Amino acid sequence: LFKDEPAKPFVEDCQIDTDLEILLPDQYVNAIAERLALYRELDNLENAEQLAGFESRLIDRFGPIPEQGIQLLETIRLRWVAKALGFEKLILKHNTLVGYFVSDPESDYYQGAGFALILNFIKTHPQKAVMRQKNEKLTLRFENVRTITEAISSLADISPDRTRPLLLVPERETVE
Repeated sequence: LFKDEPAKPFVEDCQIDTDLEILLPDQYVNAIAERLALYRELDNLENAEQLAGFESRLIDRFGPIPEQGIQLLETIRLRWVAKALGFEKLILKHNTLVGYFVSDPESDYYQGAGFALILNFIKTHPQKAVMRQKNEKLTLRFENVRTITEAISSLADISPDRTRPLLLVPERETVE
């Protein structure tokens, strides 16, 4: 009956908590109201094409994007990859990436192909990630992850076919 309906995602959004500096600096976008509007627009982007367009418009209006801004844009990609893999929350602090899986232990997610890919990844790459369960929260932990780009790479390694469309990265002009 429901075969032709698209599958409902297990994760609607992924919260990201980090100790890295990811923002549009005051010197880059001076007006607070304009920065807030840009953050809102960025939060509503849904695919790599929209993100590339947003980045292009930023460069046209404000010039080359500083590193903190690039990391902010990459955070959007990280969120997309995390959602595609079934993470409700990511914490990237102290060079450690911890992903929190779907919080409902009875969720169909745990019987699905996405979770099977993660289990296979852990089985075949035990040196890269460790799965833990504490207080009914299941997590996946990666050590030595220092940047948003490294976090994306760590998660994308789990399922390259599933995450590749989310990772189309344009050539960038950066400022040091």
